[in-house]
Amino acid sequence: MAAAAAVPLIMVTRNPSVKSIADLSEKDKIAVPTVRVSMQSTILGIAAEQLFGEAGRGRFDPLTVAMAHPDATVYLLSGGGELTTHFSAPPYQYQALKAAGVREILNSTEVMGGPATITVVFGMTKFYEANPKIIAAINAAWPRRWS
Repeated sequence: MAAAAAVPLIMVTRNPSVKSIADLSEKDKIAVPTVRVSMQSTILGIAAEQLFGEAGRGRFDPLTVAMAHPDATVYLLSGGGELTTHFSAPPYQYQALKAAGVREILNSTEVMGGPATITVVFGMTKFYEANPKIIAAINAAWPRRWS
């Protein structure tokens, strides 16, 4: 029914050797919400393809591990273990960036060439058709910043 959030998703790392995703190696584990199907995994695949060509799209799949954002943030900030990188979401990415030694290495807005909707409001067709006033109010209230 509507786009709800178009904020950047930011990949952060605590590995001092990693300046960009091109520097990631088998020594780095990347936390994502779900492997291969989350918005973060998809954007990472697009970024890999931009860097390494079509064959590079899945280059980072072996490095990704599924982990909820709160758990990944705590694990990353603890400084222990294999997890060196987290492709995060607000507010966790901003919390991580406040920590010493943690920095941004990828931003979804840059990869996508502009803002991308990461959260949407959806409903059943039956609800949509039965509630035209509610749908009209949602559409009237929603800010439209991009065409």
